[in-house]
Parts: sequence; C-alpha cells; structure tokens
Amino acid sequence: MPVASVVRAIRVMSWALVALGFLLLATGILGGMWAWVYIAVVMALSITEWVLRDREEVRQERSHHPHAE
Repeated sequence: MPVASVVRAIRVMSWALVALGFLLLATGILGGMWAWVYIAVVMALSITEWVLRDREEVRQERSHHPHAE
C-alpha cells in the first residue's frame, strides 16, 4: 500500500475519532481518565501521520538527488 494512501487513511481516521470524541464528551459517555487516553490515541495517530509524510518527502527528495548526502 503506498504511503500516500496510508497517510490519507490515518488523516480520515483521526478526524473521525475527533468528531466521535466530541460526541462522546458532549453526551457524558467519555470522561475522566478515558478522555485523556482517547486524546493520546488521536495524538499518536497524528504524530504517525506526520512521521510517515516527512519520511516519504525525504525519500522522494533523495530519489531526485541520488548523489546529495
């Protein structure tokens, strides 16, 4: 699976989790420690997306400049 597809899937999943989190917080289902766990999961997905995207940019840049290191 291409990295761009994975990054797109993570981005969509992150936004879906954010929306679901707001809904769960508003209804009172999510609270306390579980809210912090939920936030940590969403943050981990965002960080994963950033790392994958940056690594792909570096890989593409190196493929355009094979002798630059």
